[in-house]
Amino acid sequence: PVENLISLVPNESFPSIMLHFVSDGVWKIKHLFIIQPATGLNLYAAMIGDAPESEIDASHLEGLQEGANQIVGQVQVAFQTEGVDIQISDLKIELLPSPEALLNAMNEEAGIHLIYSVDSDFGRFSIGHYLWRTGEGHLFDKGLSTEAASGYENNEAVGIAPADFQSFSTRGAGPAAKSEGLDMLMDVELEVIAELGKKTILIKDLLKLGTGSVVELNKSAGEPLDLLVNGRKFGEGEVVVIDDHFGIRITQLAGKKDKT
Repeated sequence: PVENLISLVPNESFPSIMLHFVSDGVWKIKHLFIIQPATGLNLYAAMIGDAPESEIDASHLEGLQEGANQIVGQVQVAFQTEGVDIQISDLKIELLPSPEALLNAMNEEAGIHLIYSVDSDFGRFSIGHYLWRTGEGHLFDKGLSTEAASGYENNEAVGIAPADFQSFSTRGAGPAAKSEGLDMLMDVELEVIAELGKKTILIKDLLKLGTGSVVELNKSAGEPLDLLVNGRKFGEGEVVVIDDHFGIRITQLAGKKDKT
């Protein structure tokens, strides 16, 4: 239900950590999350694999910001993979010292307030979520009609009927028909990557990297490189030099089980 968000501010405790961003889809929505400092310190400690500290400072906020950027990026990619065109921008984390700071961040009285209860390794904690609409989203620029958006907003029922397709079968199709079907796929572009190796590191180690730093990968010297096609393993090979460019000589193709 829509609430008066301003009236809820006195219920928050301060200082608090505020994470806010804008999601842009059918509507532009401003999201504002409120997290207690102790929770932020625990999250930061979990990210870097260390014990939580007692007081939060700018370095903690910077680390949380980096973690939030990565998570939001992954969420946005996941949405796009499912065909949902949502853009996320203006993500920022800051410390709110007082209710006035939270009020200054709110430019709309009417909105929705949610509270999430999360179980974690360091106990249960709560996150407050304020959200409100700030305008029409970018999908309006792609031809979404006002009527369609209104139906989306009001959860109006949409008529659904079975699709009526013409009967189709490849049984009995001659070589020419099969060749034509394959020809349609011949110009599809695929991304090919020769993967030297990979490694998972903590954010604290990432922040220490600089010019001249050496990162040890998971492959030993002499091991073949993995050849990936559209993110799936296609085979293995060894590095060769072709004129002034690197190449890969395929030494083994992946089996069906490996191509996952």
